Amino acid sequence: MLDECETRLAELVSYRDDYQRRLHAAGAAGLEAGQMHEYLMFIARLDQAIARQREALAETVRSYERLKLHWLALHGKTLALDKAVERFRGEESRLDDRREQHESDELAQHVKPKP
Repeated sequence: MLDECETRLAELVSYRDDYQRRLHAAGAAGLEAGQMHEYLMFIARLDQAIARQREALAETVRSYERLKLHWLALHGKTLALDKAVERFRGEESRLDDRREQHESDELAQHVKPKP
């Protein structure tokens, strides 16, 4: 979306610059007042379209920044939860190891060696 807005703005600016060059060339060749007025009106409409596109681009950038901050916050929470889960799994594994060792020790105490 951001790329599309930037591309559209660049296209509008390029088109306006091209049309401005055509106006100057036509003016140098001798342009009637009516034709000059049409060129200027069209350039004014292009300027308005460029202004609207710049506003759309700015809003897209603001939206992107808001979404990025939101994602970063959620990503941070996810990392914290992942660490907590890892810590709990490690603790569970240590408890299982202790339980197994305790059971092994109990069995060893009750088994009498053969003479």
